[in-house]
Amino acid sequence: MQHRKPIPPAVRLCFALAFPIVIAACGGGGGSDATPAPPPIDPPVVRGPTTHQAASVVLGQPNAESFQINGGGDISDKGLREPSGIALTPQGGLLVADSGNHRVLIFNSVPTSTGQAADAVIGQAGFTTGAFAHSQQGMSVPSGISIGAGKLAVADKFNNRVLIYNQIPREGALVDPEVLIGQVEFEAFGSACGATGLNRPSAAFITPDNKLIVADTFNHRVLVWTTTPTVIPAPDPDLILGQEDADHCMSNSGSPTDTPTASTLSSPTGIWSDGKRLVVSDSGNNRVLLWTDVSTASDFQAANIVVGHSSFTNGTANSEQDGQAQLPNPTARTLRGPEGVHSDGISLAVADLLNQRVLFWNTFPQTNLQAADVVIGQPNFDQGEPQDESGQPTTSQSLSDPAFVLLTPDALIVSDQGNNRVLVYRR
Repeated sequence: MQHRKPIPPAVRLCFALAFPIVIAACGGGGGSDATPAPPPIDPPVVRGPTTHQAASVVLGQPNAESFQINGGGDISDKGLREPSGIALTPQGGLLVADSGNHRVLIFNSVPTSTGQAADAVIGQAGFTTGAFAHSQQGMSVPSGISIGAGKLAVADKFNNRVLIYNQIPREGALVDPEVLIGQVEFEAFGSACGATGLNRPSAAFITPDNKLIVADTFNHRVLVWTTTPTVIPAPDPDLILGQEDADHCMSNSGSPTDTPTASTLSSPTGIWSDGKRLVVSDSGNNRVLLWTDVSTASDFQAANIVVGHSSFTNGTANSEQDGQAQLPNPTARTLRGPEGVHSDGISLAVADLLNQRVLFWNTFPQTNLQAADVVIGQPNFDQGEPQDESGQPTTSQSLSDPAFVLLTPDALIVSDQGNNRVLVYRR
């Protein structure tokens, strides 16, 4: 039986361009000077994973059957302990938040072989130490990470802060964070509500246009800065989602029955945005919310689409309709404790953590309760048990508490937290 941690509450586009031969019709000995119609353009072909696909590369373990902390050995450049956030650098490197070892590992390129060693580390002085720290160089359970606008953001969860690196760390050029959100100094680590506080942030996302978006998980809200802060202390956020104002921090905005609405949140954990669209995994409400244009949003703005339920007032796990109890099995439309979300701008991937699977939509959901097209980690949509509880061994096709996801042009990458590994699925 494996060790368990208690669970807290660009697709590469293949354009088929058809260029028909346009023949100008001639009449009465004179040629037509009409402008030919432009050639039709087929929609982009989504090249995604397939249901129950096997991972081609395993990081953190020596093989696809191993699941022990740090691969069953000491802390090293090859081991992982409850990994979470994943990010891709503009140069093609891969960053992994190795949460249980309180560090971020840097691979100079997306690994192509199982058990591959990392090239550099931040958060620790070397590869063989893994203690938490309240300092500028240290970390305590780093969670969601993001790279955008030439910067790196790390949600340093148990230090109740977000670290901003003004340069992207890489081998031979490690840098310290220069800005932090949620604290006024690097040695502080207390949680707080209010405009300047954070409480166990799970994700920090920098958009291509330099917005900073933070999932302030235990304050049950999402904070948005239209420009990533550059000074300490950081300015107040420009937008608050999930709460009526900065002084309210309760689940579902303090509803006496903890009933969700289109404007409330309960333990948001994952974020993706292109600067306009915003996707948030609302873990405590067992759903994913989509805003179609956050650039024009105001505080407490209602989401436009809900994934996992038919309406915004249902928060029950694996329940499709209002008033419906939790179903005995998940479906292609339901969620249970979703965490990480990611998109390449066309497709959407969601780490459906407590259903032990990743769901994949070939195109962005357009309606409530839209069914996923592909499931990873389970043979079909109606299964949701981890392999150790169903009596099955760990394999390249199984998942245990998948926490975060990342879509690259060539792969879907999943942090398989309960198995202490990161999996790479080729697209």
